[in-house]
Amino acid sequence: MSLFVYLNMFRWSSSRHSALSSISSKLWTSSPGITRSVLHLKHCKSLQLRSSSSSLKPRLPFEIDTNVQNDVLVYSLKSDRFFKMLKYFGCIQFAFWAYLGLFSFQNLRDAPEDTTAINSSWWRRIAAKESKYKNGISVLCFGLGYIILCISILYPMRAVKKLWLLKGGTAVRVDTYSAFKRSQTLTVPTRNVSCLQSRKDAAAQIAMKIRGKWFFFLLDKRGVFHNADLFDYAVGLSRNVK
Repeated sequence: MSLFVYLNMFRWSSSRHSALSSISSKLWTSSPGITRSVLHLKHCKSLQLRSSSSSLKPRLPFEIDTNVQNDVLVYSLKSDRFFKMLKYFGCIQFAFWAYLGLFSFQNLRDAPEDTTAINSSWWRRIAAKESKYKNGISVLCFGLGYIILCISILYPMRAVKKLWLLKGGTAVRVDTYSAFKRSQTLTVPTRNVSCLQSRKDAAAQIAMKIRGKWFFFLLDKRGVFHNADLFDYAVGLSRNVK
């Protein structure tokens, strides 16, 4: 009796399962919209799983996204007062040494013959030989003043005030101090920029070479690196820019 009951239950469950499968197959074939929606849901779930697995994957230290969406300030230095005083110092020094050279040229005269003896003072012997020393002292004074003036003008023009990585990560904008205005701007591709030292190895300043420009651009480490990773892996690399 129990065996008969079990057989009837098995037949009833199998017939029910076949009926449900036939109904589902009819719905699947008769309504293509449902089919497309189900497939779309499966595809979205697979994409979500892939994105979550890729986002959970750890990045290496050098895997930095340099394709920035906007202009990013990488480095800045606030030292306007120092460079302003440096320009004043250069002008004052040039005026001083120029006056000293002019004074030497106009006022050195021949000394009496008795002061040219061997036991006389060195400055008396120089003054006695006007044609040999007077012009040399004047040129030396003018040259020294001119060198100081050039350094006080050129150094601010190579001191980086702000460094920007432009949108897309393929170009940088360099803002430097200037001799006659507040700043000057230079835009160059990143492939034309090379740093001689890394940010961590440089002692006081980072020398940066730009293709087609004389002298090095200097980044003072007393400034602020607003985005150190972008500087290390996008701007501060060593490239061949010769």
